[in-house]
Amino acid sequence: MLKIAEYNKITGKKIELSELEQFDFVYYDSVGQYQYCERNIDGATYIYVNVWNRKILYRQDKSCDTFCLSALYDLIEAGYIEKEEE
Repeated sequence: MLKIAEYNKITGKKIELSELEQFDFVYYDSVGQYQYCERNIDGATYIYVNVWNRKILYRQDKSCDTFCLSALYDLIEAGYIEKEEE
């Protein structure tokens, strides 16, 4: 399971979830999630980040869609994502 780290792996600074807005995520207070969405004619691909546990959920309408992977890659490169053992 992937999640947003408490501390940035590169800078060591505490990560505030509002920083996700730099990566075009939008906060939805009604569901307590930051969401990133890419759409095309065939459907949509989503990244959800739950604010209470920082876990990342990747959802795609079609299994062949690889949208949003660049956004995940950018978060990894910026030191925002860590792998959590289940």
